[in-house]
Amino acid sequence: MRRGLLLILWAALLAAGLALAAGFLGALHPAGDTLGVFRLQFAALALVLALSAAALSRRRALPLAAALAALLAAAPAALSYRASAAPTAGPHALYQKNLYFRLPDAGAIVADIRASGAAVVTLQEVTEPNRAVMQALAGSHPVQAWCPYARSRAGGTAVLSAWPALGEPLCPEGGGLTAVRLQAPFGPVWAVSLHLLWPWPYGQETQAARVAGFLAGLDGPVILGGDFNMAPWGWSLRRIARAAGTAKAGPTATTLAGKIPFAPLTIDHVLLPRGWRGAQEIRPELGSDHRGILVRFAAP
Repeated sequence: MRRGLLLILWAALLAAGLALAAGFLGALHPAGDTLGVFRLQFAALALVLALSAAALSRRRALPLAAALAALLAAAPAALSYRASAAPTAGPHALYQKNLYFRLPDAGAIVADIRASGAAVVTLQEVTEPNRAVMQALAGSHPVQAWCPYARSRAGGTAVLSAWPALGEPLCPEGGGLTAVRLQAPFGPVWAVSLHLLWPWPYGQETQAARVAGFLAGLDGPVILGGDFNMAPWGWSLRRIARAAGTAKAGPTATTLAGKIPFAPLTIDHVLLPRGWRGAQEIRPELGSDHRGILVRFAAP
């Protein structure tokens, strides 16, 4: 009985360990990013299995080593949830929100955006009914750029701004992205709203490569809010951030809690140019299935 249980534990531990290790290989194959989204969950499972095996085994060195390996693999991701220091909020703000294509009522989100005082708003899942959010904010955010997203039935992406636009908005081929160059108080800046597809096998890696190429071609600093459908340690997100010369603003925080039981997801992010200061605040769902992100920032 004990031997049989140990065999089951070791088999399960091997499977969890392989899934955890494969989640670091997103640069080699997009399946790695898919598994990497659940890095903390696989690490927790491997840790529980390893400690259980250690409790039942007479030779505990190997299962304890496996437990240590799971902890080390999860440590950087787990520590990213903790802010190293309380940043000083800057004078400017960006409000990021996936509206949810079945949003029952736009009123609460509109009120929260207005109360935030954000000069720039990035939105995803902007369906025709959800364009009511844009219309309601037209007075305070007269620059309203919207791009359709043919590959997604969930709607397009939009950038709203209280700062004036410098030229026409860009809607790159393939969809999922809206970019507009703005005249900010500190100088010209590109504001981008992004909605990536789900990771492998749903085509995120191809889209991420296209988005990275587009962002690398923009002249000047980029501020970007989006639903990346990817954890901050995923290869597709890191690829995009590097191409845009940006870094994630604020610590990691759960933004999608209800889609998968026991697996809250961190898939919505705001990216700021490297060297800029930003303080992040997570806003409630307010009728959406995603939480919002408010980032107050300062340019050097």
